[in-house]
Amino acid sequence: MKTLTIHSIHSGFSLIELLVALVILAILAAIGMPSFNEMISNNRMLAETQTLTNGIKMARSEAIKRGSAVTICPSNTGLGCTDTPFDDGWMVFIDNTTPGTVDTATHFSAGGDIILYHSQQSQGQVEIDLDDPTNPYIRFNSQGFLTD
Repeated sequence: MKTLTIHSIHSGFSLIELLVALVILAILAAIGMPSFNEMISNNRMLAETQTLTNGIKMARSEAIKRGSAVTICPSNTGLGCTDTPFDDGWMVFIDNTTPGTVDTATHFSAGGDIILYHSQQSQGQVEIDLDDPTNPYIRFNSQGFLTD
C-alpha cells in the first residue's frame, strides 16, 4: 500500500516584502502626482476654451440662420450683459436693438432682443477676458461677419 504524503506549501508575501512594495508605490505616486495635477488643470482650460469657442460658433450660425445680428457677451446673471469677465458666465442673444445691450422689454416681433443661451460660471481657475475693454462683446451681423 502506498502512503500519501501531504506537503505544506506556504505562498504569499512576507511583511518586509509588503512594506518594500508599499514604499516603492508611495515614491512612484509622489513623482506622478504633480504631472497629474497639471493634466487636470490643462483639461479644465481646454474644456472652458472649447465651451466659449462653441458659443462663438453658435452665435455666428444663429446670426446667419435668423438673418439678424447676434451678440455674445459676458453675463453672470443671464439677464443682460455685465461688466464681468467671460469666466463668470456669458450669454448669446439676438441683438436687434442697441448693440451689446439686451432689451427684452420689447417683443421680438417689434424688434426686441431674445436670449438664446446662457453659460454658467466656469469651474476652476480659468480666466477668460477680451483684449478690448471698451467693446466687451462679440457681435455678428446677419451675414455672419463681425460688426460693432
